[in-house]
Amino acid sequence: MRKGDRGPGVSRLQESLVIRADGVFGSNTYSSVRSFQARNGLTVDGIAGPQTLRALGLPANLGPGGGSDRPISGRAYVTGSVVNVRSSPSGRVVGKAYQGARVSLTGRTATSGGLRWSQLTSGNWMASRYLSSSSSGSDRPISGGAVITGNGVRVRDYPYGPVRYSLNSGARVSLTGRNSFSGGRSWVQITDGNWVAREFVKGASGGWGSTGRISENRRGYKKGAPSGCTPIN
Repeated sequence: MRKGDRGPGVSRLQESLVIRADGVFGSNTYSSVRSFQARNGLTVDGIAGPQTLRALGLPANLGPGGGSDRPISGRAYVTGSVVNVRSSPSGRVVGKAYQGARVSLTGRTATSGGLRWSQLTSGNWMASRYLSSSSSGSDRPISGGAVITGNGVRVRDYPYGPVRYSLNSGARVSLTGRNSFSGGRSWVQITDGNWVAREFVKGASGGWGSTGRISENRRGYKKGAPSGCTPIN
């Protein structure tokens, strides 16, 4: 998009730049795009091309007419690194969602604070610019080897489910690539079928592999679980 364009796509661009969203790519929008490009090490030309749009958290193919992959309802994926979940549009922060987390939308949207918001089926809200209906590219859920970054991190049967065991900092795990959002948190699945909060997981090369069925013994360990496990209290 460039100076002179008009339409809902321009309004989305303006919302992301946190300027008045009138749908007209005029001098103010042109200057704001150039300023954003300069701050983020992009080519400073005042044109909202694919690289600039991606840096703003918008679909790279967004045009003035508004064609994009913005989710309206149903399943969506979080595209921002760490995104606030709020009780209402621009309201109180009630949780956080991490990149790649899958969420479900009701189809309700609202505009507040210069941003468009989408409602989750939990009743909470997220900024629409950090959601995509596609899990491809930068939205892809993390998988493969990873490392636990906190001590006493609880590993659960399902997101916010019963605790199966816990892991300490430095423990290596392998992830399936499945992500979920529950209770104001993003969750990732370990290859043993259990889940851990995304905020305590950092991607890394390697990892431990799950071979065969993993069962729980009487002391609360999981047979075949990675090193660093501690028993359930």
